[in-house]
Amino acid sequence: MIYVADIQGTGLVLMTTCEDVPFDWASLGASGSPEERGGVLMTSPEQLGASLERLRDAGVLFLETLAGWPPAAVFEDLREKGRVHGPFDAISFSGPGLWSVRRGR
Repeated sequence: MIYVADIQGTGLVLMTTCEDVPFDWASLGASGSPEERGGVLMTSPEQLGASLERLRDAGVLFLETLAGWPPAAVFEDLREKGRVHGPFDAISFSGPGLWSVRRGR
């Protein structure tokens, strides 16, 4: 599974669970070699919402954590502000290699 692990300014950090390596990061517009477990997609503040929706539509998940400002919370905030629309799927981890997915948040 591919997921947005972090949003750093205008950079979206994408990661994959081990079963997806190798992955063609360029297919999502991100940098990173196919052998890497992560890639970075650069966007602009004006295009952040559109970039998140494009990733969501491609089946990318959004990391959800109990603390901090994870990508799932950013998506929800932008949705409340009308900058993105519709549901998304979230991923959370409970240990190494242990994750759960919540559909349609």
